[in-house]
Amino acid sequence: MSNGSESEGKKREVPAHFKRLGREFAMQFLYQKDFASENIEAELTNFWSQAESSGSFKLDRIFRKAREFAERLI
Repeated sequence: MSNGSESEGKKREVPAHFKRLGREFAMQFLYQKDFASENIEAELTNFWSQAESSGSFKLDRIFRKAREFAERLI
């Protein structure tokens, strides 16, 4: 029986294509931005720091390309 906490401690499945991941990053940041201050540069730096240190993503070519794409969208 699963109580919903089964996925705790597991890495989420990351999309294989950088554009999809980039769109997800952009939407997450823009949603987060709605609740934050006006300093977009500091917020963006903090956002990427959190994403990199979360352990949810391999810091590989796909992540780098997704980050670049997300920043273009933002």
